[in-house]
Amino acid sequence: MNSESSDTVFVVSGSGQESSVEVWQLLEQMLPQHKMFSMNTAPYNSIKTHKWMHKATLPHPAPLTCLAGPKLPMSRNVGEMTGYLPYIAVAYRDGAISLIHRYTFQVISTSHMDSLCQPLSASPISGEKKRKLSLQLTAMTQTGSGCGIVGLHEGRVYLFRTYNGSRESALQLPPTSVIMLLEYAMVTGQDWWDVFLAVRQGRYLFFLPINL
Repeated sequence: MNSESSDTVFVVSGSGQESSVEVWQLLEQMLPQHKMFSMNTAPYNSIKTHKWMHKATLPHPAPLTCLAGPKLPMSRNVGEMTGYLPYIAVAYRDGAISLIHRYTFQVISTSHMDSLCQPLSASPISGEKKRKLSLQLTAMTQTGSGCGIVGLHEGRVYLFRTYNGSRESALQLPPTSVIMLLEYAMVTGQDWWDVFLAVRQGRYLFFLPINL
């Protein structure tokens, strides 16, 4: 998933018509050991080992193009206390963008580029060009705080807002979480601009196109 979560692996498989994301985690497991392999007088002794365990399978009726994991190092307990909800972003060839919960691996929300691009389009776009534009994101990454996603497609960079300060959003960021993220940015020296994406009123997910 990232450098802080090296015990979590995503395995992507599929065909030209569909895809599937499997989540595997490296977990500790206690196994009984026979007395002949132990200096202990007890008949059996447990030893600790590690084993890859399957956690979830996420199918989708289109091929997967890119996946973006969280960059912010945060434990599950801290996230539950502050209301911060870490996620994994997955983009597909049909233009869908899904947000998956970092710990439960359940789909939080799914949006489509067609619905995101059309209301904010400054100039009319032909049908063929629109079809190619909304086909897929070829590259994607989360911002430092996770409040935004940066995507690339057809020579354009798109900025998506994932958190919203309003109550209408599926992903809400309470004031305590905003303060925590700003403090983290101050201590680490990273940019803070993406944190304010979560406090602006508006749609749940939007984009700003930038021509390259």
